[in-house]
Amino acid sequence: QFLNSVLNNLDNLPVLIYEESKSYKWINSLEFKLLMKPVSFETESNILIFTHAIYNLARDIVYFIKKEDYRNAYHFSVLIDQKINIVSSLLEGALVAFNQDNLHHFFSMFAEVVLFDKQYSYFLTVSTDVGSPVSKYRNHKTFQSVYRQLKLNAKSSQFHFTGTLDNGNALHLLMHYHQEEEIHQFIRLLQDAIEKTLEQKQTLFVPRLIIRAAETEPFSGMTTDKLQLLAMQMASVKVELPHYLLKPDECHHLRQHIERDTHLKSVIFEKVKQGDFEIHFEPIVKIQPDKVQLVYCEVLTRIIDNNKLIEAEQFIETIYQQKLGAVLDKQVFDKLANQAEAINRVLEGVSVNLFPESFKDERVMSSVKNCLEHFAKCNLLLIIEITEYNLFENYQILESLLKLYPETLKISVDDFGSGYSSLASLIKLSQKGLLYAVKIDGSLTKNILNDNNSYEVVKMALTLSEKLGVQSIIEFVENKLLLEKLKTLSSRFYAQGYYFGKAVALNQVASRFASLIK
Repeated sequence: QFLNSVLNNLDNLPVLIYEESKSYKWINSLEFKLLMKPVSFETESNILIFTHAIYNLARDIVYFIKKEDYRNAYHFSVLIDQKINIVSSLLEGALVAFNQDNLHHFFSMFAEVVLFDKQYSYFLTVSTDVGSPVSKYRNHKTFQSVYRQLKLNAKSSQFHFTGTLDNGNALHLLMHYHQEEEIHQFIRLLQDAIEKTLEQKQTLFVPRLIIRAAETEPFSGMTTDKLQLLAMQMASVKVELPHYLLKPDECHHLRQHIERDTHLKSVIFEKVKQGDFEIHFEPIVKIQPDKVQLVYCEVLTRIIDNNKLIEAEQFIETIYQQKLGAVLDKQVFDKLANQAEAINRVLEGVSVNLFPESFKDERVMSSVKNCLEHFAKCNLLLIIEITEYNLFENYQILESLLKLYPETLKISVDDFGSGYSSLASLIKLSQKGLLYAVKIDGSLTKNILNDNNSYEVVKMALTLSEKLGVQSIIEFVENKLLLEKLKTLSSRFYAQGYYFGKAVALNQVASRFASLIK
């Protein structure tokens, strides 16, 4: 509904300002955070990116209509409709995942996001009096009515809250507030919702409802016994499922997990802010009929904590949550610029991924240009890996950089074969001169030995790349059997995967991959 409301307001520019839209407020709410807990950060990121893009497209439509350029207006209306369908599909998938494990994700959001991120929040439970002679089924219906009425009461206000039902005996609410007075206002709205619900009941036995409330921050130091009690209170699963009482040892392990996770997030935040991390290099090799040659490497970020390596898979979600993408990217390009001469002694170039927000950050773009200057002097290639969607979103920025550094900067489309890759889009990008390589998604590669469909898609991608005159890079080549299977498709392509080695520091590249270096 939020997304489609954009289409109904094309003549009203103020409502098309993303930061002032209902969509923006919703994705910053507790409900959205709760809904996103079961999904991957890639899915959440895509929802945010596509939602933002819808507003940009809507403004373009307004512009073209005013210019009476109806051909482009129609074209952009088709694009906006496609993106709305994509986001709707992603949200539906998130809802299905959430409904499969309501309790886990409610508690996870409560413990990790609210308690340990030190947000100002309030936890309320509405429960029935123990002596209330009303069936669990009728209690459940009552709490549903209370929640709906509370939503109506709060509709005109700016309260951010979410709620969930347990097996019929309680409604749990989590409220985000800025000033203490908002707590009292919210409780009054809740009391009013209860009164209106009970007034409408035409039954002999009306449940007696009790509101219990507490600040969430004191729970951050709770004992395992208190954690166990809280988990029982928050047994917020579907009606047909029973309560689950955490055992003391389970509470202890959960507490340890939360503390470790909190420590990890704190370490990542500080390390990224200070630039206290390393860049490692994962080989990308050129496969030819008579030899395998190391040409360039993908740059990957690594954080060291207490002499232990924290790999990207562990900290990337924190980067998204803390909005540190642009900070990290700037420092990566600064480090690459400083190591340009050392890199040149081993490789012909490197490939780098950028966070979507980095393209709009002047500081990051300044570091990218500085890096390109250093690479140009050393005759090194800098390959930016970017998804097809983000490439279209930022092609003007990349096009201007390519004009400045045509021999140094190259563009590679990442994750081809997954998500919403479009053959027509690749052709257009190739015609614009923006495309240097296509990186075939590893989800296809790892299945080609026993899945003919994956095999055919990889074969098609290799053929398409060859026709377009661009390089093919195949991910997840993890064993010789896979490599030999790929060679039946083409005798010349680029490959990346653990079969050729994991990412290492630059000073280890030459010794580790000496047999592959030209």
